Amino acid sequence: MKSCQEISQLLGRFVALELAPDAEAEVRAHLAACSHCRARLDEAEPIVGMALRLAEVPVASDPGFVDGVLAGVHQRRVEQQLRRRFRSWAAAAAGLLLVVGGYLALRSGGGGVEPLGSQVAASEEAPFVEVEGEGVTVYQFAPASDEAVAVAMIIDPGLAL
Repeated sequence: MKSCQEISQLLGRFVALELAPDAEAEVRAHLAACSHCRARLDEAEPIVGMALRLAEVPVASDPGFVDGVLAGVHQRRVEQQLRRRFRSWAAAAAGLLLVVGGYLALRSGGGGVEPLGSQVAASEEAPFVEVEGEGVTVYQFAPASDEAVAVAMIIDPGLAL
């Protein structure tokens, strides 16, 4: 083992991490045994001294911690895979429903839906209709004499103008 004088000459290079691994190990061993050299290192580089003291403190390891973290990572991966599969199946089912629905609509000839304009024109209601519901008010203006014109306005009463 080297003397305190030789170690004190190596402290600068030790702090700068410029020592060979075997020389660094020798300096660390000397610092662990010699309180005088540790004090000198603390004066010159207090952060390095503090880091060396932290390395000496025994830390109790928790074997369940790593297992718990790895289990959590695995669980998240499984959940992501299930979500991806569900989305794929849901998209395929929605596409299939659209295709079948479109086929049935074409096969039945459109279902006999009457155009909106003819419904408004055929009705003999008053020219002004007001309906409230779902937090909005709908006003419809449909003159009885004009079959081609129908105006509807949706007003949100909560809207501040």
